Amino acid sequence: MTDRNLGFSRARSGSQRMLIDGEKATSRAELAQILPLQMLNADAFKILEGGPSVRRAFLDWGVFHVEHQFVINWRQAQKALLNRNSLLKNKIVNEEEVSPWTHELCQYAEEVDRYRSDYSLTFKNALNEMLKALLPLKGFSLSYFKGWDQTQSLEEILASNMQKDIKYGFTSAGPHRADLKIKIGKDMASDVLSRGQQKLLVIAMKLAQAKILKSASNKGCIFLVDDLPAELDSANKAKVLAILSEIGEQVFITGIEKDQLYEPLQKEKEMKLFHVEHGKINVVESILGNDL
Repeated sequence: MTDRNLGFSRARSGSQRMLIDGEKATSRAELAQILPLQMLNADAFKILEGGPSVRRAFLDWGVFHVEHQFVINWRQAQKALLNRNSLLKNKIVNEEEVSPWTHELCQYAEEVDRYRSDYSLTFKNALNEMLKALLPLKGFSLSYFKGWDQTQSLEEILASNMQKDIKYGFTSAGPHRADLKIKIGKDMASDVLSRGQQKLLVIAMKLAQAKILKSASNKGCIFLVDDLPAELDSANKAKVLAILSEIGEQVFITGIEKDQLYEPLQKEKEMKLFHVEHGKINVVESILGNDL
C-alpha cells in the first residue's frame, strides 16, 4: 500500500480543511477510503440500542470500503430521495413532477440494495466466526431488511403509497428505511443481553468488519478504543486485545489503568505509552512486546 500524507483541521467556526498529499480533498469519503477508522467507545452500544439509521451507517461503512461503486449509487439515491421528499412537502403536489424522481430513486435503490445485501451475507458469516471466539450466543440471528417488502418492486410500492406519502410529506419506503435486525431468539439483542455481552457483541461486529476489509483489500483498520476494561472481565479483555493486535493496522487505546491494557497484548507488537495532561501529549515510554 502506497504511503499517503493526510491532513485534517477544524476551525472554531466549524469550517474544515482536508488535505491528501498536500492537495485539497473534496469530501470526507476521500479520506475515509484511504484511512479506514473504527471506534470502540461508549457510543458503540447505539448499534444495538439506537434506531435503524445507526445500523444503516454501520452497514454502509462496510459496503463503502469493499465496494467502491456503492457510494456513487448511494449518493444518487439520496439526491433522488431529497428531491422527491421536497416535492411531497408542497401544499399542492403534482404527481407528474414526483414521478421522475420516484423512477430515479428506484433505479439507484436497487443497486444500493444489491451491494448491501451481498455484503450483509459476507458480514453475517464473518460475525458468526468472530462470535465463536468472543461470545457464543444461543439463538443469535442477524438479518438484513432492505427497506421495503421484498415480494414487490419498490416502484410498485411507492405507486400504491403515493397518497400516503403526499399526506405525510415523505417517502415511506426505500433504502433509507433499511435496517439490520439483531436478535436472540424472537427478542431484540439489546433487550436480552447483559451490558457486558452487548459490548462484546458490538466489538465482534466491528472486528468482523475489519477482517472482511483486510481480506478484500489487504488494508487494515485504525482502531480507536476508549475505556475497554469497562463491562469486560480480564479473560474477555485479553481476547479482544489479542484479536485487535492481529487484525488492526494500528490500535490507539485510551484508559486509566496501564496494566489492565498492557498485559494481555500480544508480545511481538511494539507499543508506546502516551500521557495526556493539560491538553499536552507526551511519550512516556516505548516498549517492545517481548519486554512486557
